[in-house]
Amino acid sequence: MKQVSIIAVIMLMCFASTAQTNEKKVNLQLIVGTNNATKNSHFGNHKWVMYDPHDGYSEKYYEVDHYSPVVSISAMYEITQHIQIGGDIELSTARTKATYEATGKTETHTTLLYGAMASVKFLYTNKPNYSLYSGGSVGYCRETKKSADNDEIKALGQLTAIGIRYGSKWYCTAELGAGIKGFVSGGVGYRF
Repeated sequence: MKQVSIIAVIMLMCFASTAQTNEKKVNLQLIVGTNNATKNSHFGNHKWVMYDPHDGYSEKYYEVDHYSPVVSISAMYEITQHIQIGGDIELSTARTKATYEATGKTETHTTLLYGAMASVKFLYTNKPNYSLYSGGSVGYCRETKKSADNDEIKALGQLTAIGIRYGSKWYCTAELGAGIKGFVSGGVGYRF
């Protein structure tokens, strides 16, 4: 998870840089995405054809029966009036039921997804009480399945087509985009 460590260091550098200058701002925010497990590429409903030594070939149907929205903590540093860089940390869970159609046997798997992304925002307007922006994030996540011994590392990302921040010190955000956080996400934040 070297990439996750690098992104964590970038986030810490954002906070450390505020001690060096009063001109630049650091934004810390908590975002909850509307993306749920059934629409997330990491989870989701699907069928697999499996081979069982006792039953032969059969279809195995995976169905997500419980999920949590993606929760993200973000730190962004304003390097200019119109560009911010930083990082996000993501967390989500899902419970998946796997059913073998031939036998009717059901298994339950609980999955924890956590990851980190490097982010950039391009601010069209950056006023004290509001800003309008677009941006993107890329990074890696780890899927940990409690009922299995293997963890998977996958790429993840988020493209924000349009986002708005409203408020000065304490503020709220709303974003439209595509990726790990879903089509619509929103949150609250604080500007240092």
